[in-house]
Amino acid sequence: MSYPNGTLLALSGTQAQYVVLDGQTCLIPNPPTEQSLFTQAAINQMKTVTQAEFNSMPAGPPLTNGASLATPQSAPGEPIYLLSWGQRCWIVSPEVFSAYGFNNSKVQVNPQVNSIPQGLDVV
Repeated sequence: MSYPNGTLLALSGTQAQYVVLDGQTCLIPNPPTEQSLFTQAAINQMKTVTQAEFNSMPAGPPLTNGASLATPQSAPGEPIYLLSWGQRCWIVSPEVFSAYGFNNSKVQVNPQVNSIPQGLDVV
């Protein structure tokens, strides 16, 4: 079983929630981190998977507690990044941002974002 990047998953019978990122399941460490990244509509559309389904998918690194969304300045066309793992991960397009259910109202302006090491692109 596989789900497209950006799919939010809940593991049946547990409190664990994940996002599919780069084809891997990445644990969302807690509700505050979930709320700082995703829209309520995206959270409401989370898909529940069984342990067997979950075990068939590649595991990725858990998101960092407090992972967030940031941009260097508040201007149209500025890149938006997922900040996690001590890295800035470029969200490659508005379509990708929307497909993940990222919350535009949670994007923080951080002029220092470009000094954070570059991580993988969010596609």
